[in-house]
Amino acid sequence: MLATTELPEPSGLLHEGFAKHVRTQAHASAVICADHVWSYAALGAKAAAVAHRLQSWGIATNSVVVVAMDKGWEQIVAVLGVLGAGAAYLVVDPWCEEGRAQHCLDQRRVAAVLTQPRWASRVAAWKPARMLVVERATDDESCLSSSQTSAFPSSCARREDAAWWEMGSWEESAGDQGGSGAPGLGALRALSHRVGGRMMDELTRRCDIDSEDRAFALEPLGSRVALPDLFGLLRVGGTLIVPQGNEAHDVRHWWELMEDYEATVLSTTTTSLTTLLDYCLARGVSWLSGRVVLLAADWIPVRLPAQLRRFASGAKLMVVREDPTAASRAAALLIDEVDPGWVHSSGSTLDRRPFMVLDEALRPSPPEVPGHLYLKETGTSPAWRLSPTARARLVWCPHANERLFRTGHVGRVRASGEVEFAAPNEFQRALRSRDRRPVSSPPEPAKGTPSLPVTRRWGVG
Repeated sequence: MLATTELPEPSGLLHEGFAKHVRTQAHASAVICADHVWSYAALGAKAAAVAHRLQSWGIATNSVVVVAMDKGWEQIVAVLGVLGAGAAYLVVDPWCEEGRAQHCLDQRRVAAVLTQPRWASRVAAWKPARMLVVERATDDESCLSSSQTSAFPSSCARREDAAWWEMGSWEESAGDQGGSGAPGLGALRALSHRVGGRMMDELTRRCDIDSEDRAFALEPLGSRVALPDLFGLLRVGGTLIVPQGNEAHDVRHWWELMEDYEATVLSTTTTSLTTLLDYCLARGVSWLSGRVVLLAADWIPVRLPAQLRRFASGAKLMVVREDPTAASRAAALLIDEVDPGWVHSSGSTLDRRPFMVLDEALRPSPPEVPGHLYLKETGTSPAWRLSPTARARLVWCPHANERLFRTGHVGRVRASGEVEFAAPNEFQRALRSRDRRPVSSPPEPAKGTPSLPVTRRWGVG
């Protein structure tokens, strides 16, 4: 069955929501650090200066720029500057081994590296083609006129172009997904402006996130958990609370920032949230301003929602799971009251692209009946479509009269029209394991009709 979950397409590139708020609420707070508050105007001017500098080096659409920084406001300036120039960013840890970093820069044809003053000498040893140090007081802006630094330069970037490149795991690089094959480097996965915009718009809509919200940006920039901070909050005119350097590893400092600046949104992982809850509940403190927790997880302990309610009684918990292998969807589950006896778990799609739920004969499954999840070929990311795995999983569907991508997941279409993804079970794990091996033809479907799993762990499929 074709899911009827498509909504109007978001317009513009990922960073253009931020650029709009630079014009409409120039003096509103965009980023709060322990020692400085950046307004939208100041942050926009700094990011625009970086964008102009990159374009002056000939860096534009389809270029890759590495951001090698630890936690801080400089990361936000760097990412917005890269996107403003029309390029895509790739995060590499600044403490990365020199040989590994050089190999990464060579293999990915990196056009430039952006870093912080404290990492400049180390990053320079990587011998990048270009290097720009982002700091609060530099001569960058003096090299440009005030009119140049007040707005992002024009670029030829399209919504189908990559905005962010993510390093995958070593297993992916050694497998058949188009990675470098170099141990420790991992395959690259791309997120386009179009897909990123869809996901961020849907997350902010579901969670009612707006310009009044303040998000505590806890997680590393290179993780997908950080995307709602950068492109969710700043897209709607909200404020980011950002720890600096080593402060990002101190749970006591997390709580102080969240309390002092009245954070309302937290995007995090199960491990970080559990650490925060253990610390705060042991001290009897509550997160009174908390509204939303976006949790990136395959599963969560049954006791965690109850712990969160003790810590932040007014916060709702939205569990989000990305499937990087399908490169095509995100699933989300809003968890409210938890019945310990209710062990079924699933999530509904955040993506606005149409899915098809088909049976073994590639016929549409009726509403509420589980089936295999397929996606139109044009709905997958361009980078993933070029990989051997993607080509092997494309099948011709006579009912749709087009080629479809077999995601390897099970789901169903609810009566509301939303696609619900099932939590992983043995059937799905077998599919994923088989898909790691090189194949010359689409994997044969398992016998029998797939059923929605029952598990003793909460999970979002």
